[in-house]
Amino acid sequence: MSIDGNARVLRVAGRELREGDILTLDGSTGEVMAGEVPTLLPELVGDFGTLMGWADKVRRMKVRANAETPADAQVARDFGAEGIGLAAPSICSSTPRGLPRCAR
Repeated sequence: MSIDGNARVLRVAGRELREGDILTLDGSTGEVMAGEVPTLLPELVGDFGTLMGWADKVRRMKVRANAETPADAQVARDFGAEGIGLAAPSICSSTPRGLPRCAR
Protein backbone atom coordinates (compact mmCIF):
# COMPACT_ATOMS: atom_id res chain seq x y z
CA MET A 1 0.00 0.00 0.00
CA SER A 2 1.24 3.47 -0.82
CA ILE A 3 -0.33 6.84 -0.24
CA ASP A 4 0.58 9.93 -2.24
CA GLY A 5 -0.74 12.76 -0.11
CA ASN A 6 0.02 15.45 -2.68
CA ALA A 7 -1.82 13.64 -5.48
CA ARG A 8 -4.41 12.33 -3.01
CA VAL A 9 -4.07 8.79 -4.33
CA LEU A 10 -4.02 5.45 -2.51
CA ARG A 11 -2.48 2.47 -4.29
CA VAL A 12 -3.12 -1.01 -2.90
CA ALA A 13 -3.22 -4.52 -4.40
CA GLY A 14 -2.91 -3.20 -7.95
CA ARG A 15 -5.78 -0.72 -7.49
CA GLU A 16 -5.68 3.05 -7.45
CA LEU A 17 -8.19 5.00 -5.42
CA ARG A 18 -8.52 8.77 -5.58
CA GLU A 19 -10.02 11.32 -3.24
CA GLY A 20 -13.80 11.17 -3.57
CA ASP A 21 -13.93 7.51 -4.67
CA ILE A 22 -16.57 5.52 -2.81
CA LEU A 23 -15.49 2.77 -0.41
CA THR A 24 -17.78 0.39 1.43
CA LEU A 25 -16.81 -1.01 4.84
CA ASP A 26 -18.33 -4.21 6.21
CA GLY A 27 -18.81 -3.38 9.88
CA SER A 28 -18.95 -7.07 10.83
CA THR A 29 -15.83 -8.34 9.08
CA GLY A 30 -13.79 -5.18 8.51
CA GLU A 31 -13.63 -5.91 4.78
CA VAL A 32 -13.02 -2.83 2.62
CA MET A 33 -14.57 -2.83 -0.86
CA ALA A 34 -14.08 -0.34 -3.68
CA GLY A 35 -17.36 1.17 -4.84
CA GLU A 36 -20.85 1.17 -3.42
CA VAL A 37 -22.24 -2.19 -2.37
CA PRO A 38 -26.03 -2.62 -2.27
CA THR A 39 -27.33 -3.17 1.25
CA LEU A 40 -30.36 -4.94 2.65
CA LEU A 41 -32.50 -3.85 5.56
CA PRO A 42 -32.25 -6.34 8.43
CA GLU A 43 -35.18 -8.64 9.09
CA LEU A 44 -36.31 -10.57 12.15
CA VAL A 45 -36.51 -14.00 10.53
CA GLY A 46 -35.42 -17.56 11.14
CA ASP A 47 -34.21 -18.73 14.53
CA PHE A 48 -33.40 -15.17 15.63
CA GLY A 49 -36.93 -14.01 14.76
CA THR A 50 -38.39 -16.94 16.70
CA LEU A 51 -36.20 -16.21 19.74
CA MET A 52 -37.15 -12.53 19.70
CA GLY A 53 -40.83 -13.46 19.45
CA TRP A 54 -40.53 -15.64 22.56
CA ALA A 55 -38.69 -12.85 24.39
CA ASP A 56 -41.43 -10.35 23.47
CA LYS A 57 -44.06 -12.60 25.07
CA VAL A 58 -42.37 -12.63 28.50
CA ARG A 59 -40.49 -9.35 28.70
CA ARG A 60 -41.48 -6.70 31.22
CA MET A 61 -39.14 -3.94 30.07
CA LYS A 62 -40.16 -1.57 27.32
CA VAL A 63 -37.80 -1.33 24.37
CA ARG A 64 -36.26 2.04 23.57
CA ALA A 65 -33.80 2.98 20.84
CA ASN A 66 -31.47 5.83 20.00
CA ALA A 67 -31.84 7.41 16.58
CA GLU A 68 -30.04 10.20 14.77
CA THR A 69 -32.44 10.59 11.85
CA PRO A 70 -36.16 10.10 11.29
CA ALA A 71 -35.27 7.12 9.05
CA ASP A 72 -33.31 5.52 11.92
CA ALA A 73 -36.27 6.08 14.21
CA GLN A 74 -38.59 4.37 11.72
CA VAL A 75 -36.31 1.33 11.46
CA ALA A 76 -36.24 1.09 15.26
CA ARG A 77 -40.04 1.30 15.41
CA ASP A 78 -40.34 -1.34 12.68
CA PHE A 79 -38.25 -3.64 14.90
CA GLY A 80 -40.52 -3.10 17.88
CA ALA A 81 -39.02 -0.13 19.70
CA GLU A 82 -41.75 1.54 21.72
CA GLY A 83 -40.00 4.86 21.91
CA ILE A 84 -36.89 6.79 20.96
CA GLY A 85 -34.58 7.64 23.84
CA LEU A 86 -32.34 10.03 21.95
CA ALA A 87 -33.15 12.21 18.98
CA ALA A 88 -30.43 14.81 18.54
CA PRO A 89 -31.97 18.30 18.20
CA SER A 90 -29.37 19.29 15.60
CA ILE A 91 -30.49 16.38 13.43
CA CYS A 92 -34.20 16.95 14.05
CA SER A 93 -34.08 20.64 13.27
CA SER A 94 -32.47 19.90 9.91
CA THR A 95 -35.38 17.72 8.78
CA PRO A 96 -37.95 19.25 6.41
CA ARG A 97 -40.48 19.77 9.19
CA GLY A 98 -37.89 20.50 11.88
CA LEU A 99 -38.06 19.62 15.55
CA PRO A 100 -41.82 18.99 15.74
CA ARG A 101 -41.39 16.05 13.35
CA CYS A 102 -38.94 14.36 15.74
CA ALA A 103 -41.07 15.18 18.78
CA ARG A 104 -44.01 13.24 17.36
